[in-house]
Amino acid sequence: MAYNFIGLVNEVNRRLNEVELTTSNFATATGYYNLSKDAVNSAIRHIHQEEYEWPWNHVEQSEILVAGEVRYSVPYDSKTINYNTFRIKRDDLITATASVNGATTSSTSVTLDGNSGTITAGMTVTGGNISGSVTVSTVTDQNNIVLSAAQTFADNTSLSFSKGLGVETKKLRILSYEEYLDKHADFEYNSSTGIRSVPTHVTRAPSKEIIFTPTPDKAYEVIYEYYTVGVEMLLSTDVPAIPEEYKHIIVDGAMYYVYIFRGDTQAAQLSQDKFSSGIKYMRSLNINRTEYIRDTRIIRAHY
Repeated sequence: MAYNFIGLVNEVNRRLNEVELTTSNFATATGYYNLSKDAVNSAIRHIHQEEYEWPWNHVEQSEILVAGEVRYSVPYDSKTINYNTFRIKRDDLITATASVNGATTSSTSVTLDGNSGTITAGMTVTGGNISGSVTVSTVTDQNNIVLSAAQTFADNTSLSFSKGLGVETKKLRILSYEEYLDKHADFEYNSSTGIRSVPTHVTRAPSKEIIFTPTPDKAYEVIYEYYTVGVEMLLSTDVPAIPEEYKHIIVDGAMYYVYIFRGDTQAAQLSQDKFSSGIKYMRSLNINRTEYIRDTRIIRAHY
């Protein structure tokens, strides 16, 4: 039996000697069968709520910062966010130069010569009295490119091409909200571009928003990690986030809810005991661990 929503529900049905559902009638199931679907989701929800940081709920998130913006929303499905994992992602600066080969009038197609470096699609183009924000759309070869907007160039006009922010991977330090208010709150209200830079600190606001300081001056990519609250299954083919080796624990939990529905309190109690024991087993394998202690002493030389 496949490890998915319908497979779990049908395992509950088999234990109760009920007719199994099929993919054709799963979505329209009513009565007991609809309850058995709810029971499976309830068991999974209970497992998710037993611990804040089940390893299968771990997610690595990417946030593209906006120049001039300090506050950002947390992911809608986040349970806990590990603020020790925030880091700016490396984005190397790639540059190239070339000259226009022959005058060009109001055209996106440009012929080049005298190239230095490699021109790639997406590069920003500067020089030669360029009008507006222009990027490279297509590169036929290093001497023939297409721009995102039509331009007019004189012969031998020098052009520069660049891509990337020129920033290395750097971990952000945690700043308490109180310290942020004491020392850095003006970043939110000061519109001057002169105060903007690569963020060095991250703060958790009481509203659960994420605050970066200083105010970003470019679209830096920030990577961080968090644990989700878990999601309920809807489609028959949905697969739980919980690994398949714990399938029997999910079914034991679902049996508790089904027996409660049927009024069989004795069987419900037995299923609840098995369910609780199963969760303890999951916790012993996935949560209980010995923390590694790092020596942070600073050794000073003596003369």
